[in-house]
Amino acid sequence: MNLAISIFVAGVLVLGATSGSAQDTTGPGAAAQTSPSATPTPPTGGTTATPSEPAGATAPAAGHIPAAPAGKSQVVFFRTGAYMGAATWFKIRENGAELGKLSNQSYFVAVLDPGPHAFTATTESKNTLKLELEDGETTYVRGTLQMGLILYEPNLAPVDQAMFEKHYAHLHAVKSQADSEPKASETPKEPDKAPQ
Repeated sequence: MNLAISIFVAGVLVLGATSGSAQDTTGPGAAAQTSPSATPTPPTGGTTATPSEPAGATAPAAGHIPAAPAGKSQVVFFRTGAYMGAATWFKIRENGAELGKLSNQSYFVAVLDPGPHAFTATTESKNTLKLELEDGETTYVRGTLQMGLILYEPNLAPVDQAMFEKHYAHLHAVKSQADSEPKASETPKEPDKAPQ
């Protein structure tokens, strides 16, 4: 353990010494280069944001989730990866009906009618999120876990599309309850009969 800490500290000191030696610490511009608010110079091949375009401010034009169907709205429920509660999952429900299940690094899309909705997530405690959904609107809701008295407690919070897009590459889609229900056009398959 002490060896690992020593190696880490030595690495930090070497990196600090390397980056510090690249700066000119003499002359009238030295204070501006070493001030914490100065824009850092990128490493070779890197890019930085310009003052007119802050880093992370742009989101994909269309995004990864298609638009809501006509006359409907949709809610994208997602949960980012976290060490705490990684093996814990929770179901998202509305009026007792299951919409889907959120495990670590997952998401699902619930297509719903516009209007008021109340979504719940339950482990040892219950969390309710009330939303007013508009026609054609896509709403993003992030599910997280925090430590409760004995178990983890779920938390649902609305976020913007940029937050979802930031984590999208690490998420996997899970089926919503609507995806697993048979469609009206589908006829249930009869089980194979055992030979007699």
